[in-house]
Order: sequence, then structure tokens, then C-alpha cells
Amino acid sequence: ANAEVIEAKLKLYQYDYFVSGSFSIGVYRVLDNWAESTITWDNQPDSDLTNFGSITISSSTVGKWREWNIRNWVQGWLDGSFENNGILLKATSETTIEARGYFYSSDYTDDTTKRPKLEIKYYIP
Repeated sequence: ANAEVIEAKLKLYQYDYFVSGSFSIGVYRVLDNWAESTITWDNQPDSDLTNFGSITISSSTVGKWREWNIRNWVQGWLDGSFENNGILLKATSETTIEARGYFYSSDYTDDTTKRPKLEIKYYIP
């Protein structure tokens, strides 16, 4: 209950991308509940407008682990500052048409070591 989060990283394995040049993907806090089995574009939950960190997507990042620092979120989930409704990944500027980054999901079966990871280091006083 009194744990202090020292480090928390969301890690995704990028296996491809689609864009001419590069673009940035940010992480945003999801504000409402949702269910994987019923979510669609039309009923997606609201998300925080603040980008809490971003990475650049380009040809040089294909085949690599990508990570976002989400220490403050994990600490907030733990101490009850806000609910854990998940994380939204989206382009920081949605003006680039058809820009996409491809990452393996938790359903990926060919190499389970490339599934998403949340690595947390914490301290309990």
C-alpha cells in the first residue's frame, strides 16, 4: 500500500510502420471504462488530452523494442489518484494521413517474448 514507484516502462515491440518519413506516437490516459470485446471507433472512451510522452516511428525503429515512461501513471493507479482504465497510443499530430506504427499485441503467438510488457521497479519503505 505504501509502495513508491521508482520506474515504470510500457514496452512494445515494433514490427513495421507505414508513413513517408517519420512521426511520433504519444501515450494518453484513458478516462472511462471499456471492454475489449465491444469497443469500436464509434464508442471509444474519452482520453486525457495531455500527451505523457512520445516516441518517433521511422524505418530505423522497425524490429526494436519501443518504450514509454509511465511511472507517474502507475504511481497514481497505486495510490488511487486516478483509475486505471488503460492507455491510448496515438499519433501526437493526426495531420499525417495514413501514418501507422505496428506493434505486436498480447495475442501474438509466433514469439510470445515480443508481447507488450509493463516493467515496474518499486520501493516499499
